[in-house]
Amino acid sequence: MSYIHARNMQAAPIQEQWLRMLRWYERVKKIIKNSQSHPYEDFMDFLLVYFNQCFCMRDWIIEAGVLSQESVNEFFNSSESLKVCRDVTNGFKHLKINKPSIDGNFMICSEYDPEFGISFSNKNYNEVVILAAYKKYSVLELIENCKNELQEFIQRNSIMDEINELLPPLSPLLPENK
Repeated sequence: MSYIHARNMQAAPIQEQWLRMLRWYERVKKIIKNSQSHPYEDFMDFLLVYFNQCFCMRDWIIEAGVLSQESVNEFFNSSESLKVCRDVTNGFKHLKINKPSIDGNFMICSEYDPEFGISFSNKNYNEVVILAAYKKYSVLELIENCKNELQEFIQRNSIMDEINELLPPLSPLLPENK
């Protein structure tokens, strides 16, 4: 006889999504630290899942009814980092963005930078950047900013009071080894 493990997602929906997003955040950081043993495609897959899970926090907060849709949208629309996150998420979900937040024609690029210290599968050293609206965003800084801004919003609005003690400390914007 076999059993299926089932979960009640209603028990703590925002917490579940927050923790899932953090796990993907840690996976992206880990793959960057150990980039020589991972192909670039794995990094891209992990990065896209992180952005998707990060942007999904918007819907989870709205659907849980803890804040108005207007206030949640106002927060997401006020953050440049989360607007880039939205465009990346929607760009890979829909192929074409009809109403971009920043730039519907963004590009994710691998930029040669011997000082940066990332080498996917022993290829050239690269920093992964997103080019949007004539601006260059470091992927490392962007994922940090998205996580930190969301965390501050969650704490400021007491969205998850019962797990605020479990939230990780806010991270510096730049990696320690840079």
